[in-house]
This record gives sequence, C-alpha cells and structure tokens, in this order.
Amino acid sequence: MIKRKIPFGLRDGRLFQPDSVSRGLSCNCVCPGCGSRLVAHHGEKKVKYFAHYAKGECVRGYESAIHKAAKQILLEYKKIWVPPIHARKLLHDSTENVMAEESQSIEGRFVDIEEVEVEKNLGEVIPDLVVSALGKYFFVEVAYTHFVDEAKRTKLEKLGVATLEIDLSGLAVVPSMSELARLVVEEPSNRTWIFNPKEIELAQRVESAVKGKLTKAIARKNTKRKRYQRLVEQYIRMSDEDKLAVHLKQMGIRRNQLPIYLGVFVRGGNSFSTRPIVWQTAVFTHFVYKKELNDFGVLGVIDWCYRLFNITRVFPNSEKVAIWDFLKYLESVGILFYQGDQMFTVMVDELKRAAIK
Repeated sequence: MIKRKIPFGLRDGRLFQPDSVSRGLSCNCVCPGCGSRLVAHHGEKKVKYFAHYAKGECVRGYESAIHKAAKQILLEYKKIWVPPIHARKLLHDSTENVMAEESQSIEGRFVDIEEVEVEKNLGEVIPDLVVSALGKYFFVEVAYTHFVDEAKRTKLEKLGVATLEIDLSGLAVVPSMSELARLVVEEPSNRTWIFNPKEIELAQRVESAVKGKLTKAIARKNTKRKRYQRLVEQYIRMSDEDKLAVHLKQMGIRRNQLPIYLGVFVRGGNSFSTRPIVWQTAVFTHFVYKKELNDFGVLGVIDWCYRLFNITRVFPNSEKVAIWDFLKYLESVGILFYQGDQMFTVMVDELKRAAIK
C-alpha cells in the first residue's frame, strides 16, 4: 500500500534514502515515526522507498519522515526563503467624496537559520518545526495532506509567533531529498504566512499613513473649493464684457473669432443675469471645449449656471428651457450627440475644425 512507503529512514540520528547498496534490512534504518525497523525496497520504475519490516500500520511514519527531513535540510542549508508581507488600505470620505490609498510591503528574502526543532510541544500547539533565526524564532508548518485549520490558526495567533506554512501537496509520493530541499528551502510559490506580527505592524503603519493622506486630500479639496468660490464671487461681480474676456482667454481666441453657434437665440435666453452670448460661451467653455467624448447631463449644466448667474424667469422654468434649447442646437450642428435621458456626449471640439467665424 502507498501509505506504507516511507521516503526516508532514520539511522544514527540522520535520515537516509535507499541506495543501490542498501537493500532489504542492510540499511539498519528505523521509522522516523514509530522507531520500528525498516526494509529498503527498489520498486517498480526504479522508485526506492522504505517500508515497515513488521506487519502493522504506522500512521505517522510518512509525515514524521517529511518533517525530520525538512529539519535536516534546513540545518544543512542554513537558510530558508520567507515570503513578502503586503498591506493595503483604501479610505473614502463620503462627505467630501475624497479617496486615499496606501500600500506598503516587506520584501521576501532568505533568512539565515541557527537551530531547528521538530514537533516541539508548546502546550496548546505542536508546530511541525520551530526555527531559530536572527535571535528570534518562528514556526514552520509543513503541509502535505493536512493544512492549518481555523482552530490551530487561532491558537497560533494567540501565541503571537510568526508561522509559515509550506505547501508540499505537489510533492512526489516518494520524494528525493533534493526535491524536498528545493521545496522547503527556496521555492517562493508554495509558502504563505499563517500569522506574522509584522503584518499587524505593517497594517497599522498603512492605516496611519492613509489617514494622513485622506486628511490632506480633504484639506486640499476644501482649499480648492474656497478658491473656486472666491473666483465665482469675483466672476459674478464682473461686467458682461469682462466675463466674456475670461472665456475668450480660456479658448485662446479674440472677440471677433467667436463661432456663430455661441450667442444664438433660444427660448428663455434672457432668464440669466447676462447676455446670451456670455452664458452660452461660459457653458461651452466649461462643458464642451477640449472635452471630446465627455458625457454630461442637462441637470449638471443647470446647477452650474445657478452658481454663476442670477436667474430671472421670463416664464416658468425658462432658464431650464433655455439651456435645453442651446444644447439641442449644439447637437443640430454636430457638436453634441444626445444619448437620451437628458445626457449628451461631446462629439467634436468645433473650435479645432472650421466653424470659427
């Protein structure tokens, strides 16, 4: 049976694989799990393995062989690759509609090993390996068929000791020592942190950093809003010609270069506290000019106009009718495309084409 195959036998405190000389009982090896005598087999397709000499089943033989082989390998190689640690946090302030994001990492690296203990009883948990490195220690769980479950994870977190799990589920049924060494020591894709206090520390640093970023972002938005409000108040006090001069400067043209589709007659066009040529140029500059393929809604234009112009209705909802007629006129000359549901798309920036008159 496959379960009785033991990849490594124990002799004089070291693990061995069957070789061309060690056949039958000549290895004098015992089971790493139960300590009973092993017999070396050279099986089909040149697979070499141990099996128990006496009848009966040792349920811990295979796992113990893997764990003790991992210990032997780590002590021989004196190093192990530990994976990186990442932390990321995104915060959103719904009041100001501002977001901030922060991410930090501790890079993966090889750690020099000082000592390794196998299945040391620590009361509530018995880690597969206890590895001493850099004056500290951490646990290594070697997972072949059994991975760390939630109950054990909780106990490990309670101890507060960093715990690394190495996934050996892809290991051959009877692995070679070299194959096991590669998977235990250096393979980066098969290991994850079950728990690491540095993850908590990193998450706290990221939390603090992103809160600082969000505070600064809110402050910047408040400053920008106040600056914009000052400009709006200044704009409202301007004469029509001064307002028009602002938009001409934004478009980089002179007064006599305004296109013919600005200042057109529309129903309710006199509802604003300025001439049609001024408010239409303002709307065009803000929502259309150099905004090809930009989408905007009628209600957004109306709200924006409420902030810049005083409204005197010449008939019910005359300002809304005026804006609607103006946008539909821009659609008729090919500048806008009406999507439906009060939404428009800027198709072309006509100032770049030919309609400047």
